Amino acid sequence: MRRKGAALDVFREGAGGIADHRREVRVAPHELGAQVPRQAHDVVKDEDLPVAVGARADSERRHGDLPRDLGRQLSQLQAAAPLAGLVLDLRGNPGGVLESAVNVADDFLEAGVIVRAEGRTADSRFEMHASGGDLLRHAPLVVLVDRGSASGAEIVAGALRDHGRATLMGERTFGKGSVQTVMPLRNGQALKLTTSRYYTPSGASIHDRGIEPDVSLSVALDPASVASRDAAADPAVQAALQYLRDRSLGTQVALAGNP
Repeated sequence: MRRKGAALDVFREGAGGIADHRREVRVAPHELGAQVPRQAHDVVKDEDLPVAVGARADSERRHGDLPRDLGRQLSQLQAAAPLAGLVLDLRGNPGGVLESAVNVADDFLEAGVIVRAEGRTADSRFEMHASGGDLLRHAPLVVLVDRGSASGAEIVAGALRDHGRATLMGERTFGKGSVQTVMPLRNGQALKLTTSRYYTPSGASIHDRGIEPDVSLSVALDPASVASRDAAADPAVQAALQYLRDRSLGTQVALAGNP
């Protein structure tokens, strides 16, 4: 089916009245259909420690598949014995569908709020909660984040950190915590409006602020290159693995700055 553009009438209130400040804005078809890269988890085991490492960008994977795929891969990895820990790599992850982000966080939480939304109307205010059942069986969890981690990735990171379930390592996240509502228009078109903002379980606003990591890493990584990096040669992944090794030996703080 051929896409068509849309024409929007934008009104601004002024001294002469709202109708005196009208202009038409045309939106091209490719702008209406723009999509961001989606994420899929590619879980591998560290050779020296029973720890799973993963996530890489995959533009072909549907958002709804992510929680199911993650759960299946973790189950396979733990078929013989429980994992000693997990490195969840959310660097360069621009987020996606809210429900998928909530389901991923829910995979590692037993109970509690995962995300809150606050807006002007009753419909724009809501909470989403964990349903129980930690797929990692309470093993230590490290979440890697950077300036490219946004939206759904920030919801996952914020929920796991606020509940004390994970240690965040890397850089401050992007800070995209807005809730967008789609309003149907005539002729099959739609308008997407920002109606509320996301907050972590502790009440911290995500939007325009981002989330500060627990452990800052001095090695910055270009978000565009995350998908092609080899975990064995990735300094951030190796720092996270070292942190988990130290945790297994009883050390509470790893020297992660220079792995």
